[in-house]
Amino acid sequence: MRVLLIFTLCWWAVLNATAQSDTYFCVSLNTNIVVPTAKSERYTYPIYGLNADLADQHMIGGFGLQFSFTKPITDKLEIKPYLHLSRIKYWDESTYNQWNSTLFYTIGTSYILGVGGLVQVEIPGNIKLGAGLASQTQLKATSKAAYAKDLYNVRVNSYKTILLTLPIEVGYAKDKMQYAVRYEHPLMNAYRASLSEYLEDRYGVVYFSVGYRIK
Repeated sequence: MRVLLIFTLCWWAVLNATAQSDTYFCVSLNTNIVVPTAKSERYTYPIYGLNADLADQHMIGGFGLQFSFTKPITDKLEIKPYLHLSRIKYWDESTYNQWNSTLFYTIGTSYILGVGGLVQVEIPGNIKLGAGLASQTQLKATSKAAYAKDLYNVRVNSYKTILLTLPIEVGYAKDKMQYAVRYEHPLMNAYRASLSEYLEDRYGVVYFSVGYRIK
């Protein structure tokens, strides 16, 4: 909670300092995919797909809503704090079923509140490159059998509430439209302390966003 409080205070401080006309806000929609690292037990789930063998034949992946504002520091340098509420979806690690000698596949879903900040530099072509620091607060995590229609979501409580990430973003602006691709690299093990001694899960998330600029 301390990390979330620090980010919230930073947001408040910047908001109170951004009464100038060169500051603008942006509302964005995003889709996202999980990018597993070498130490992750998760696998990439598509943004959208169709598989007749699954319990849910229409595979709808991650999506979310983001709010951000941008304040220039110099002609080519600016800061961009952001806040987003997103759903991320992923394949969980398969489990071997000893009863029928098959693999048991599950689909994981996490709902996260992300808070972060970027320092961006503008290069020719209305392209912006940024990096910074962010956190993911996990609001809820569930797991569901992929092929069994009679099994419901099971609440997962083995993950940490807050994870720190390193965001790297490439953006493009045209008139009032804002387009961005952001990768958030994991800096922490996702498992809680009681499990982190013998389990490790580090995964990144790529966000594809389209936003509208509001003065």
